[in-house]
Amino acid sequence: MSFGKNRKGNYYQLVGGAYKTLPGVEKVFKENSVKPDKRFETEHGIAKNDLRFRLPGKRVLKIIRWFNSREDRETSQWREFCEELLTTNIIADKHSFRFIDYKYATTIQTPMQKAKNLSCQEILIFELFDLIPNDEQIKVLDELYKNGDTDKVKWADETLINSLGFDERKKEMEYEIGAHTKWAINEKYSTE
Repeated sequence: MSFGKNRKGNYYQLVGGAYKTLPGVEKVFKENSVKPDKRFETEHGIAKNDLRFRLPGKRVLKIIRWFNSREDRETSQWREFCEELLTTNIIADKHSFRFIDYKYATTIQTPMQKAKNLSCQEILIFELFDLIPNDEQIKVLDELYKNGDTDKVKWADETLINSLGFDERKKEMEYEIGAHTKWAINEKYSTE
């Protein structure tokens, strides 16, 4: 399994990130007192239209239902794939990836819990998708795999991911892997 370095932290994770809101979301956000969370920045400034927000606790269930409806929010995986793998030149053969196919795998939702490094409670929702590469794309990915680990890309097996980067065979920390990557390969949330 391959994953890339998180842009905000010094750990590795699967390709993906925050969805974006779409026009029309303003009504839902106003009705539910949703305020954009402006604490996250990208290399281009505040993460505009990211689906990260703050709201009163009594509105949480209604907003989760809205999120699950998929209305007025990004649903495609294409933008994150491009941002993390193509525009960074991790995959140099952009022509082979001018389109991608993928299928939905599962959704993981954390319980409400104290946010790591923030003074608030949070619920995280991860929609997981599997890439379905065509023959041409498989060749490109095979070449990327043959190049091995780099600072931007790591290849890890299930054992390394489940230990969040600690290689039990070598008895050393290889690199940090985000806990949500472990949840993704196991298709369930865990506190371990």
